[in-house]
Amino acid sequence: MVFNCLQNLEFGTFAIGGGGGRLRVRPTAGTVRDLTDVIAIAGGQQGICKVSNITGTTGTLELKVLSNKIDISGPGNIKVNNFDIGTQKGGRTKTFTNADLTNKTVTFNLGATLHAMPSESIGTYTGALIIRATYTN
Repeated sequence: MVFNCLQNLEFGTFAIGGGGGRLRVRPTAGTVRDLTDVIAIAGGQQGICKVSNITGTTGTLELKVLSNKIDISGPGNIKVNNFDIGTQKGGRTKTFTNADLTNKTVTFNLGATLHAMPSESIGTYTGALIIRATYTN
């Protein structure tokens, strides 16, 4: 199998007010501001990833985000959690079945929630996330 992301999950440019708070990127609709003191300004986007060269078209392909939360680093540390790999109810695991595997390729979106403290330093923050793909025939 080959796993690659066509578009990175990005929270974009945002402003943090005196209370800090959360900024959510939904896997289907992009950036949404939660009812906190973080304001999305521009550029947030869901991640779009693809698994290709799947061995067969029968069986199941399970995708799982291995971490509950990660720290993204930059001038400070910001936490990211509530990973959602495009499931109806949200969540870190998604399973594709026979009907989804007919082209031996699946594409999925990725969203998450960023938690920023009011004293967070201005700058660029980056991080990495591990997603496990398991094919069972």
